Amino acid sequence: QRTAMLDGYRGQRCQSRARGGIMNAIVDLTLGSVAEETRERSNLYAFLAAIYRSEVTAELLHQLREPRFRAALSAAGVTLDDEFLNRSDDALLEDLAVEYTRLFVGPGKHIPPYASVHGGKDGGDLYGRSTARLRDFIAGAGIAYQSSYKGMADHICVELEFMTKLTALRAAAESAGR
Repeated sequence: QRTAMLDGYRGQRCQSRARGGIMNAIVDLTLGSVAEETRERSNLYAFLAAIYRSEVTAELLHQLREPRFRAALSAAGVTLDDEFLNRSDDALLEDLAVEYTRLFVGPGKHIPPYASVHGGKDGGDLYGRSTARLRDFIAGAGIAYQSSYKGMADHICVELEFMTKLTALRAAAESAGR
């Protein structure tokens, strides 16, 4: 699992639960404690960040096809059809990459995955005040951008990663009894 944009809280690197892969984001929805439920919410944000970050990778596709993940999706009312499950990886990855590009990159009509493009008084103001305010808000929460990240602060995957970090911190605090 890749993390993209954010480093950890107050300069410490936060690590996602990569051992179990992305599928941990949805699996085991019958948890009892607030800490466990918050940790699962963090995993769900991480899953969504991976989906919006870039085209589906072969690793993510493999995880999506695993029975445990499909069962969790089914419990949430989502069913993957036979075409998704039975097509060759190469053909499906190509189609998913084309669809991701069509939806989020262009050319032509597409949905830019940046908050500053949509609504509000600053709508359509890429790299404008709303982007700067979000960057400052994230920094004010003590979470830094990875030095290698050159993208915009208001990309939806950055916002989802921010929520991943916040909910992971809350889960840790709940586990510690704070």
